[in-house]
Amino acid sequence: RLKNPPPAAPAAPANRSVFDSPGNLGGAPPPARGGGTCGGAGGDAAAVLGHFKRTMELQEMLTKGEHEAAFATVLQAQSLDLLTWLCTKIDPSALLSPRHAPPPSQIVLASLAQQLAYDLSKETGLKLRWLQAVLPVIRPTDPLIKPNLGRVLEHVAASLQSCTEVLGNAGHPSHASLLAVSAVVSQLQAAIR
Repeated sequence: RLKNPPPAAPAAPANRSVFDSPGNLGGAPPPARGGGTCGGAGGDAAAVLGHFKRTMELQEMLTKGEHEAAFATVLQAQSLDLLTWLCTKIDPSALLSPRHAPPPSQIVLASLAQQLAYDLSKETGLKLRWLQAVLPVIRPTDPLIKPNLGRVLEHVAASLQSCTEVLGNAGHPSHASLLAVSAVVSQLQAAIR
């Protein structure tokens, strides 16, 4: 029996932006579950089931075409499991197509790139495919992301570099994606220097 229960976490201020959280745009990366090496497969299905209510809300947003709101919700939650789940529900090329209106905001795209790159040991192919689609549409001159984009790109580059031992093998199925994503990161880094 507990004599003194732990204090409840304080509620987030109502006026906070979904992008104020430290895991977005250069702050601390989102918390990861478990570890592992790069190139692993499969997410944690039990964790997704644990987020059942949130996944139902996200599914409703997707049904209504509210992709920006769905990504903002997941990015704010800083849950790699939910982010991976959401990415399996949307085709990145369709979402980022010029025909898709409205396109995701630059701040969502930058936050998405940062969080996708955080743990490349799980769902590696999916995350690299999304990074390959998201990074080329990031506009480094956008005033909302410009101040922090350098740190985001450093994080993405470091995550990719940490995987080169596994993914750098030309026989690995994600090798070409790793090279493509690394090239785009280098181009963006050169554009902001």
